[in-house]
Order: sequence, then structure tokens, then C-alpha cells
Amino acid sequence: MIKFISKRKELILRILLLPTLLFSGYSFSLLGEPKYLESSTFEYANEKAQKGGDIKLGVGGTFDSLNPFILKGNSADGIDLIYDSLVVKSDDEVASYYGLLAKDTEISEDWKSVVFTISEDAKFSNGKSVLATDVEFAFKTLLEKGSPIYKAHLKGIENIEILNERKIEFTLSEDSSRDLIATIGEMLIFPKSENWGDGIPIGSGAYKIEKFESGKFVKFERRKDYWGENILPNRGKNNFDSITYEYYRDENVLFEAFKSRNYHFRLENMSKNWATAYGDLDERFVVEEIKNRVPQGMQGYFFNSRLSKFSNWRVRRGIALAFDFEWANQNLFYGQYTRSNSFFANSIFDSGKFKMPIAGGSYQIRPSLRSAMRSLKSAGCYLKDGKLFFKNGERVKFEVLLYSQGFVRITLPFKRNLAKLGIDLEIKVVDISQYIERVKKHDFEMIVSSRSQPLLIGGEQFSFWHSSLANVEGSQNIAGVNNKIVDFLIGKIKSAKNLEELKNSVFKLDRELLTNFYVIPQWHIDKFRVAYWNRIHRPKNSPPYDLGFSYWWFE
Repeated sequence: MIKFISKRKELILRILLLPTLLFSGYSFSLLGEPKYLESSTFEYANEKAQKGGDIKLGVGGTFDSLNPFILKGNSADGIDLIYDSLVVKSDDEVASYYGLLAKDTEISEDWKSVVFTISEDAKFSNGKSVLATDVEFAFKTLLEKGSPIYKAHLKGIENIEILNERKIEFTLSEDSSRDLIATIGEMLIFPKSENWGDGIPIGSGAYKIEKFESGKFVKFERRKDYWGENILPNRGKNNFDSITYEYYRDENVLFEAFKSRNYHFRLENMSKNWATAYGDLDERFVVEEIKNRVPQGMQGYFFNSRLSKFSNWRVRRGIALAFDFEWANQNLFYGQYTRSNSFFANSIFDSGKFKMPIAGGSYQIRPSLRSAMRSLKSAGCYLKDGKLFFKNGERVKFEVLLYSQGFVRITLPFKRNLAKLGIDLEIKVVDISQYIERVKKHDFEMIVSSRSQPLLIGGEQFSFWHSSLANVEGSQNIAGVNNKIVDFLIGKIKSAKNLEELKNSVFKLDRELLTNFYVIPQWHIDKFRVAYWNRIHRPKNSPPYDLGFSYWWFE
């Protein structure tokens, strides 16, 4: 159990128990040394960027909450703008962190203790100073009242102690990984309050909520009194005077609104739109691809392996072999994508050793379907009158739950291939809010989802795949993975002492997840496809690990 201590230990006890410091300073790195000095500017920032302008962004779906920390409801996009964290990661380094609220970070030699010293300048939007009691309150609240995601991400914190009004120490368990220190540092901090969660939230970030209408829009206004404007992570950043997120329930209406200049910037995720719908935009728009090295993780059809029908990996494999990526890429995606063969695609943790069988298009799908049928029959399935049955006599049929019509055309060829195996697939499209609620409650058979990955793999894998979270409502273990080998490998990842050990364990985890077919891998792309008004400008250098939109500006 985590202990929250509000008074300092006896001095003699602290001296006896004080761990040896690895280092103390403004920045730290989980691998090597940080690139930047406190007095410098990120290479992907323009310190002379013009301030001003009111930017509008379009969002699909709806929202009914301003609280991003709890399970209930759909929180507004952009809500992170009102908060700061203790430290932030740079976007051109794998694992270097720089002080935001924290002016100093002390890390013990064994990486089992970290002390953050909060800047005297740090203030919330209500004018009150950010203190250690606020940090303690934020963590205590997240662990006790927040979404289960936080409890999973912060697993390994054994003790939180306030040392003085601006200094707080976190003590970690022996089996915690060093990246937990970064996770703690990046948690958003909110003020101590008896009425937490009520009303318009308060933060210490560069923006505050100016106004909103539930489900329709939320407008953030840049704080003229923002305390952290001139520190390293914020030089050349937060340039727009206001940022408004406008909501559209229909994806087609959302796109047409952009073409009609109702909002300023669009990150395109649909290959058909990118190939066919941007050519008629006039000179007032910029349309471009920006290369990146962002880990792509895994997008795919996620099985709900909690269900008896999907509990056998041979059944999952048989169904997976009916998905013909090659045909889809040729005929639907304009050849823009690469098949994902790893849960860590486009990163140093993709071993490159696993390959999904190549279907090769409609005329070459038959070998894949024959292999699929062998896999299904090895699980006890049998054909009768052209329909496939489980060995208990139940029909092999299921529903794929979607929230976007865009995925229907992609899933229809999959449905046709499954029909050749005697499997019935129903495609059901619901609105985004219903989709989110059903996924939270594990009320689905198959969904299209994605699992993003950090640059440096670590303790977050516990949240994604550990068996203890398989049946926890709202957890990130969407597929319901319940696998002792996976649990063991997550432990090895958390205890890795160097990059080589870490890579070896991640490679093994990747293979275990892939060969058990919890997910039918889809595709990825290593470019940002963006379109925006030509009054918007971006820095000359793009960060490799992020779009860096918060460093763009109006002219």
C-alpha cells in the first residue's frame, strides 16, 4: 500500500536511509545524457515565432466532461493544455526529460527514489502557488479516484513524502523499472481541492478554459500571466492566443467543414481522402507529408479473448488469415501503407523477425484460406452445409464494432473472405460515445483499435497486456490478454538493466503477442499527412518523434 506522509521524518532517520544520488539537476535521461542545457532552445522550436491568432481545430465525435482523469464520460480534446507536469520529454530524444514545474530532479543511484523540487514561480491560473501538497493530492486522487489506467501506470510507487512546501519524494518498489520515474514526472498536476472534479478545472498550464458548450465546442485562451513562458520547454511554444476544438459527429461533415474553411488544420488518417480529396483545394491551403520516426505501435482488429469463442489462439489465427492486407493496400489504400508485423513498428524494438502470411491479392487468397481452415479445424471446428461450427455445435460468427463508416469498406472484403470459410461477420457502426462505453465495459467481440507505444519501452506494457488487468473495466488491456508468459516478459522488461536486455525481452514479448493472434495486424505509415491554412507556419526543423504542432504559429 502506498503511504502518503504529510510531515518530515526525523532528521537522523533520513540521514541513515538517504540513498546515494545518481545525479541532481534540471534535466535527466533514462539513456545517456540530455542533449540540451537549461539556457538553450529545442532545435525544433522557433524562439522568434509570432504570438497571436485564434486557431480552430475540428474533432470527430462529442464530449460530455472536462475531467480527463476519470473513467466516466468522454473528456474534451485539448484539456491537457490547461495543465503542467513536473517534467516534459523533448521530441528529438528517445528518453531525455526537462523541468517544467520541477526546477530540480534528484534521482538515487538505484533509480528507486526521486525527489522533485517545484519552481517558486509555478502558479495555477487562480494565482495560487503550486506546492508539494498539490502534487501529493494529484497523485493520491489519481490512484484512489482516477481511471484504472493511472493505477496501472503508477504501480510501483511505494511511498510519497512531502519534504518541504516545494519538495516531494517518491520511493519506488524494488521491482519497478526506471521509466516509472519519467511516468511520475509526466503526470499532469492539478491543485488540492475539496471539490475536485466539480466546475471548470484549474491548472498551471499555458491555457485556461474560456468557454465551452458540452458536445459542441471548447475554447482555450492563452494565459497572459503564464508563469512558465520563458523556460526551456516553452520557448517558441504556445503561440496561438486561443485554440478552439469544434465537434462534428459525422466524419464526412468534419472533412467538408475543413474544405469550407471552418477550421484551420487537419491531420489526415484516411488514405482515400489523402489520395483523392485534397487536389481541389486552392492556394490558401498547404498540403504536405512530414516524415517521422514515431513508433507506430499496433493498429488492428482486436479480439475480445475473454469470450469463449476467441479463447483458442488457433481460432484467432484462422480468422486472422482471412484478412487480405495486400488486396486492401492495392485497391483501397492507394499503396500508401506498410503491413504491421510488430507491436513496436517503426522503432528500435521491432525485431523484424515475424511476418504475417502474405495473401497477395484476391487471386492468391486461396492458400491463406486453406491455411486458415486447417487452423480452425485443429481447434475442433467443422463444416456443415457450408457453415462453420465450433466443436460444441455453436456457429462460428461474430460482430465487429466500429465507430467510423470509413472502416466499413475496409472490413467488407474481410467479411467476404470469412464467408468463404463458413464464418458470418456482422459489421456494426455506433457513435463514438457508445463505442467508448462498450469498449470500457468489454461489451464487444471484435473492434478496430490501436495500441501506441513510447520511444522507450517500459512499465506501460503492464497496463497494456498484464493478466491482472484483463477483466478490469476501463483498463488498457483491451484484448483481455491473460498469458503467464506475457506476464513474465513484462517483469523482465521492467527489470532490464541496459538497452540490450530490454530489447531482448521486448522482442520476446512481441513474438508472444503476435503468435497468439490477440490482434489481427493492419498497417502503419511513417509520415504525418497534414493540410492547413497557409497563414499557419511551422518551424524549419520538425521533431522526429512528434508533429510538434504546439510550436506552430500564425502570421
